[in-house]
Order: sequence, then C-alpha cells, then structure tokens
Amino acid sequence: MYALIFQSRKPQARAFRKWVTGEVLPSLRKYGYYVAPGAQLTDEQREELERVMMGRMLRYLSRRDYIQVARRTGYPVWYVQRVVAGQAGGHAGSVMLALQERALKNCREYVDPLSEARMTSVIEQLS
Repeated sequence: MYALIFQSRKPQARAFRKWVTGEVLPSLRKYGYYVAPGAQLTDEQREELERVMMGRMLRYLSRRDYIQVARRTGYPVWYVQRVVAGQAGGHAGSVMLALQERALKNCREYVDPLSEARMTSVIEQLS
C-alpha cells in the first residue's frame, strides 16, 4: 500500500506522503512510536515518553544544574533530585519545567570535545 501511495501523483497521495515523511517517520525514528496530536496517551505511553525525556535530559544536567534549579524554584536540592528520579509528587511541575529549561539550554551550548570538527579546530589553533 505504501509503495502505491509513494508512487502516486494524486494530490491526496502527496499530502499523505508529506505527512508520513515529515511527521510520522521522524517520530518513529526519534521515539519508537507515533502519537497523533491531540490523542490521549495511555498510562504506559505517558510513562515511556517521560522515561525517554528524562534519559535525554540527564545527558545535559549536572549537580550544578540541580543546585541552580533548587535556588530558582525555592525547593531543596534533595527534592530536585527526587523529581529527576521520578519519586516526587505534588508540586513537581515547576521543578520539572526548570529542569527542562536547563537541559535545553545546556544542549544548545554543548560542544562535544571529541567531535571531528572540534578536534580539527583545536589542532588548527594550536599549530
């Protein structure tokens, strides 16, 4: 069926092809599943989405970030750590939002010291 749609020149097939290649397939590659916008997630899907998000966020968060988030939100560092571990309830929303913002900021600013571009740049500057 997909082969026919991808070969078709009809406007409906083009719209479908654009949706599949622009939205569905990238989501499948990135998360392992696709959820239509506005669709309700099951509890399992929501937990999996949270697990994937936290795994990606942890790559860009350090103890220093936990301390900064604690200061910003007014919660103790141990509470921020519980939010990260998924063991906090109640008022975790503001802490999670602050953690997400820190992780996104750190991700934008991150430089891989062992990337080819970075190593080449360092070599050139040291020559």
